Amino acid sequence: MSQSVSSDKPFIILGQGIAGLSLVWALIQAGVEPERIYWVGFGKSTESVPSGASWTPVALINPATGPSAKLIPDAEVALSHTYSLIDWIQTMNILHSSPNFHVLRPAASRDMAEKMRQRIQQDSWPAGWQQWLEPDECAAQFPGIFHEHGALWIKQGGHVPMPSFLQQAIEKASSDGITLASTTTSDITQWLEKGTVLCATGASTQSLTTNQHPIWPDLGLHQVKGQMMTIRLQNPDEAPKIAISMKGYLAPTETPGEVAVGSTYEHHFEHTEFDEKGRQKLLGVAKSILPNASFDHESIRGWAAVRVHQPPERLPVIAKHSTISGLYVFTGFGSKGLTLAPAAAVRFTQRLLRAV
Repeated sequence: MSQSVSSDKPFIILGQGIAGLSLVWALIQAGVEPERIYWVGFGKSTESVPSGASWTPVALINPATGPSAKLIPDAEVALSHTYSLIDWIQTMNILHSSPNFHVLRPAASRDMAEKMRQRIQQDSWPAGWQQWLEPDECAAQFPGIFHEHGALWIKQGGHVPMPSFLQQAIEKASSDGITLASTTTSDITQWLEKGTVLCATGASTQSLTTNQHPIWPDLGLHQVKGQMMTIRLQNPDEAPKIAISMKGYLAPTETPGEVAVGSTYEHHFEHTEFDEKGRQKLLGVAKSILPNASFDHESIRGWAAVRVHQPPERLPVIAKHSTISGLYVFTGFGSKGLTLAPAAAVRFTQRLLRAV
């Protein structure tokens, strides 16, 4: 850890999801005294539990993105920071210490299998990070999971149970001396008067105001509605122990025999409720990934959330306000928060501390 940064000016992180957590952790790693950090649950009462923007029961760490499983840039660095963040929280679900925490990416078609194999050859995968499984190998290694066209077995990454993970993060921050707070108002004037404000507020970013004036009217954040659900398997033993990504994803939750299934992506939507269309699509995802499993349809719990990114590259938004001193935005990680945000937070805070 770096030497303590000498200044009395506090840092206020708005948002208690993955982006906000990553900023808290990165500031601590950079040597900022915990007493100078305020971590604010935005849009929540003091009784609310931490949830993050998507309220997901499971977050995936997946270094291979897109239909062809393209390896993310600086994958080793990114996952190293993610693992360090998890270690800091000291959760019981440390991903890289267990052989069960992997990501499996079955190919949905022969064409997709060929594209994935080509992509593996093009990307510079670190040694031991991946293995292509032919159909019979996939069936033997991961029985019950769709295997008709083979699968990419990613041996780094995995899944984290978000409710307990974020709750443990809150408890860790509190025990370390970080000040926790909550606010239900979108006006952040009081925080700007207090110190440097970092907006890790996801879809709520564009609603932030100061003295009733919008703060970030021109960020150009694109909103995407995603629907998710949890469902129990009638035979709990059929529930997989790993995260599976195939035209959607499926991963075990903390409840034995229950899996989380996501996610739909609606770029134009009229409401933000979980609906029948989403329910049927997610059921289709679950059945395609586990074709022989029987699901308890009565156990379905579903919800929708709005995520943001900046088109067309769908990149996160990390920027300093053009006119308001001491105001920054750190958002737009979409579904890749736990994979990308910790590394981004480290780089961002390094520059931030040189500027303050």
